[in-house]
Amino acid sequence: MASIDDIKEGVSNLLSNLNPNKKTKSKIENIELDIISSKDISRRKSVTNRRTAEGFNIADHAKSEPLIINISVLDNSINYLSNREALISLYDAGDPVAFYYSSRDEYSDVVIEDLRESENYQAENSFRYDITLRKIETSTFNSSTVVVDYKAAKVTSSTKKTTTATNVEATAEEKKKVYDGWGKTIGGGR
Repeated sequence: MASIDDIKEGVSNLLSNLNPNKKTKSKIENIELDIISSKDISRRKSVTNRRTAEGFNIADHAKSEPLIINISVLDNSINYLSNREALISLYDAGDPVAFYYSSRDEYSDVVIEDLRESENYQAENSFRYDITLRKIETSTFNSSTVVVDYKAAKVTSSTKKTTTATNVEATAEEKKKVYDGWGKTIGGGR
């Protein structure tokens, strides 16, 4: 038999599915953000300052920078104090997190780069945050094995030219130049 809480949760899910205009709360990981007053996204490219040779593709010299998301949050929920501690913990950890914006946009692998917190004496029991999130681009490494046909290349795998330094005694002429120069500087012109 289902408990009262299970029935309430089921009815709540059913009603939210019936009303497509109802927005769900925005979240950073599992922390609900009560009211997001603004969201700004910055997409940038860095382009070379140097001249490029004629015939080269300019796009080869433009590099996309990570996506930056700035949000302003007003948290006046019942959990505003625990949300504050959780946000600070996520910031301190520096680990990639997920950001969900009103069940419309989802950003994974973002890091909280800046967390500014402000309080207002007129708005008790709430915090205002300005949060900067930076999208972390991950790459994968592909390894490959290169097989060399040494017979076709007409070399063996051990064929390698090595050069080592050897100690050679200075010639009589080199010794004379060194001793003559040393005597003039150290011995005072003998």
